Amino acid sequence: MTTNIENRRAMALGGALLGLGLVWALNLWWLLLPASLVAAGVIGYRERRKIGRHDEAIQAGLWGTGLAMIVLLGAWLPGLLILGGTSLLLRGRETAMFDRLLAWVGLLLRRAPAAGRATPAQDVPVTTVEVETMRATTNDTTRF
Repeated sequence: MTTNIENRRAMALGGALLGLGLVWALNLWWLLLPASLVAAGVIGYRERRKIGRHDEAIQAGLWGTGLAMIVLLGAWLPGLLILGGTSLLLRGRETAMFDRLLAWVGLLLRRAPAAGRATPAQDVPVTTVEVETMRATTNDTTRF
């Protein structure tokens, strides 16, 4: 019988092999560095959040995803200045800003039009049968 840790390791290894296979097959080698930076940010976020350091968790996630965006866009100096400035401005207010960000994303997702949503079918009236008339005609006793 496998333990929970072994299951997580197997899932991580399977995901890594699947990802590497897709990168190789689709020739997406340029995505490895940004993906690893995002993964490092997510791991840092989860680990710090788990031990109760919420402000450090948000900073770790910010730097991981921010550096990945800088690598993808290629704007090194302006990107680092913007990321560093954002990090300094968030100091002490990380949790409040993170809650605002989640509320904004939730609002944005609720306003997004649902593409391909099926139209609801017309309501069909439901007919009911009176129990008294059925009981009188069948002489059955219903027990509840």
